[in-house]
Amino acid sequence: MMGNTTFVSKVIWDDFNKEYINNGIETEFDYISDVIADILNIQKIVSSTNLSNFYLYTSPGWKYDVNNIIALKKGEFKKIIEECKQLPDLMKHTNLIPFIKSQIKNRAWEKDMTNLNERDLLEA
Repeated sequence: MMGNTTFVSKVIWDDFNKEYINNGIETEFDYISDVIADILNIQKIVSSTNLSNFYLYTSPGWKYDVNNIIALKKGEFKKIIEECKQLPDLMKHTNLIPFIKSQIKNRAWEKDMTNLNERDLLEA
C-alpha cells in the first residue's frame, strides 16, 4: 500500500449540485451519440463500401416547424393539422401527413429536440 488510510470509494460526498447539469449539452451529446451509432451500423451492413465519402443530410426546414407544432400540441393530430393549416407553406408538402403520423407514432414531443441545431452540430 502507498500509505493511504481511506479509499476514495468510501469517502462521503456532498450533495450533487444540479446546476452543473446542462440539459442542452446533454441533448446534443445524445444526438451525436445516436448519429455515430447509426453510422457504425451502416458501416457494418455496407462493409464492402468505402465510407470515406460518407454524407449526412439534415431535414428540410419545414420539418423542424412541424416538429415544433407537434411538441406544442403534444401529439394531438387534429390540433396539429389545424395549426399547420394556418401556415400555407406547410400544407403544400405532399408528405406532411405521413410525417406527422410517424412523429406521433414515435412520440416525438417526448424527445425535446426542438432547440437542437442539427446543422451546426454536424458541421462542427
